[in-house]
This record gives sequence, C-alpha cells and structure tokens, in this order.
Amino acid sequence: MDVAATQLTITHPGAATPFTFTNLAFLTTPIGGLYISATDNIADANTLQIDLVGSTPTDGSALTATAGGAIVNWPGVGLVQWTNASGGLWNDPANWSGNVVPGPANDVEITLDGTY
Repeated sequence: MDVAATQLTITHPGAATPFTFTNLAFLTTPIGGLYISATDNIADANTLQIDLVGSTPTDGSALTATAGGAIVNWPGVGLVQWTNASGGLWNDPANWSGNVVPGPANDVEITLDGTY
C-alpha cells in the first residue's frame, strides 16, 4: 500500500441510517495520505455517517477527512469534548475534540459556558 495514498474513499449521498463497517483493518499507517476520505455529495436530509466497529487502528480520526457534512466515527475515540466556545453545529467535526462528531459509543462533555 502506498503510504501517501488515501486508503478508502467514499462518496455517497448518505442514508437514513449509518453505514457500519465491522473489523475494518488498515495494515499500514499513512504518511502524507489518509485512512479514510468521506464525502456526502448531496445536501439533503440524509447524512453520510460511517460507524467503524472493531477497527484497526481503533482511532484513525487524525488521518480521516470529511466533506459535505459526512461523519466518520472511530470506536477508540471515547470521550469527545465540545471545543467551540462560539456555538456551532453538532454534526460539524471542527466543533469537537479529535475533530470527530460523537457517535453512539462516545461519551460527550460540554463544559464551555453557553446555552445548550
């Protein structure tokens, strides 16, 4: 595997429920590339959400890119903290620690002042 390449690219309009990938294993660590690039290519009520279960590595969020509102949940992320003191959208990864939107397996902390 070319370590400068993106190992998995997904472009999809999203669905009513998340896509779950079980035991997905990336055998090389990207250097200059990504594990996953996910793009939700249609702006509608359906969000492209990918939930990884039992993946290797357990947290590849630092080497994951999303666009168009797509969400990729790695199982090893654990606690996710809200980081945007100005507010923002729940489903925007930039508003969360680790640049990942929390999924069903995550614990969430919102400790910044504000109305939530």
